[in-house]
Amino acid sequence: MAYLLLFFALFLLPVFPASMATNRFLFRLKPRTLLVTQYSFLIAGVLVLSATDLGKGNAVLRFIASFSMLFYAFRLLGVEHLKDFALYLYSFISAFGWLWYSAGGNMFHFLLMELAPFTAFVIVVSSVYDRFEVVHRYSVNGLGLVKPYFSVFFILSLLAVAFTPLLSSSVLFEEMLTIFTFWNVMFVGLSWVLLNWSAVRIMEWLIFSEPSRHLQYPKMSAVPIILTGVLLAVSFLLFLIFASGGFA
Repeated sequence: MAYLLLFFALFLLPVFPASMATNRFLFRLKPRTLLVTQYSFLIAGVLVLSATDLGKGNAVLRFIASFSMLFYAFRLLGVEHLKDFALYLYSFISAFGWLWYSAGGNMFHFLLMELAPFTAFVIVVSSVYDRFEVVHRYSVNGLGLVKPYFSVFFILSLLAVAFTPLLSSSVLFEEMLTIFTFWNVMFVGLSWVLLNWSAVRIMEWLIFSEPSRHLQYPKMSAVPIILTGVLLAVSFLLFLIFASGGFA
């Protein structure tokens, strides 16, 4: 039964090479459906992994997870669509979830840290796709100049997602010093650098470039604004709690 749960978790929280099958399925979905499905997969995958201890402390699993983080951080650098960015970002988060699991971390703590910022990101990106069918580097851009409040929410939610792995690593810092190999540390370090590089890259064209003159940029409604603001506040509160060792 434990092996079956682990098998299902590989596709709910996709890690390379199982992620190739999951991403092929997710890529066929429309952007809003893809985001909701990823959100559901994240919760379900964490619940499945929480039901088994098989694989915890496994050095091979830690290597695969850290390599998968680096692989998808690199893939993020080349995306030209916001949908692709969301697709590979989830693969990165999933790989980090496996790293957290294999290092002996509490999966509910992982979900607690990831859920609020990722939900905020999903709401903001879904709001964009409610207004534009395709969000491409050469179609929709420059939102920060015409919708400054959107740029604030997008940047904060993206940075919250990007910095969660660094924060999470500090929670397991003592354990990581004893069980992580040189390759684990190198892969995770490089993947975090590439993740932030890709975040800056997408913010450059979506937020800070020149807006498209042939497009109308509708406002976000009150509901996503309020929800995103609350979730970002929750993320900041959880940051303070974990930083003080409250859940360690």
